Amino acid sequence: MTSRTALTQFQNWTIDELRNARLPGGSRWDGSRWSLPRETPGLANASYRIDWRAPIGNGSLLTDPANDELLDSCRRIIWCWLASPPSKSAPKYNSIKNIHNKLFFFVRWMTTNGYRDFSCVTPENIALYRRSLAEWMAEGLDAQEDTENS
Repeated sequence: MTSRTALTQFQNWTIDELRNARLPGGSRWDGSRWSLPRETPGLANASYRIDWRAPIGNGSLLTDPANDELLDSCRRIIWCWLASPPSKSAPKYNSIKNIHNKLFFFVRWMTTNGYRDFSCVTPENIALYRRSLAEWMAEGLDAQEDTENS
């Protein structure tokens, strides 16, 4: 396993400092894709990769210039979670896929609803998101039940 006892705290660097920053695995901080070192044999390379060129709710890509601030915030959230995890043990790099999927789902919801950055997120908006998420999950379960009953 790659040691992450002292990961660089990139999330605290300025935009200028990050321009030439390299992540473990060699990806550039500002690259359109991050590929982190593989730690678990047998897992696909995709488990260690984030493609930042994701479509968001307003019809654009997260990497489009109009979304620079949102993209920077997303990168900092992901990196902060890796470099300063809430638990005492550092998460494995492959867990980045799960976090990025959840974050991208939230970002798509935000941008679908007209919120351009995280500063627009209020407790009321979180309540709306939670209701939307519950509805989406219920719809998925209903569809699964319909398939199983046919």
